[in-house]
Amino acid sequence: MTPRADVPALASVFAGGALGGLLRWAIDSAFAWTHPWEIVAVNVAGSAMLGVFAAVTAKHPRPRLYAFAGPGLLGGFTTFSGLAAFAWTGADAAGSVALLLGCVAGSVAAAAAG
Repeated sequence: MTPRADVPALASVFAGGALGGLLRWAIDSAFAWTHPWEIVAVNVAGSAMLGVFAAVTAKHPRPRLYAFAGPGLLGGFTTFSGLAAFAWTGADAAGSVALLLGCVAGSVAAAAAG
């Protein structure tokens, strides 16, 4: 896909990403989370939702819906950069490594289970 060839798909990713980021911000604001494990919970939940979405749409692909909901909405909802920032500023190296491994393992398992 080239950007010129599928502008509607790019617009779908953009709109979904804006909505996903807004949802994550609303959740962050509502709970005033200060611990990195909450980011892990958001990432695992988003991965599970993406797994469910992929399974449901596998038989009847809809590229623009996938662009909106997959890399757009759920990509905007999850946050690896926030997790990396927490890990980088963590008090101890072992805790940071456990945090990163827990998030990656949990996210992959959740997507597969979806």
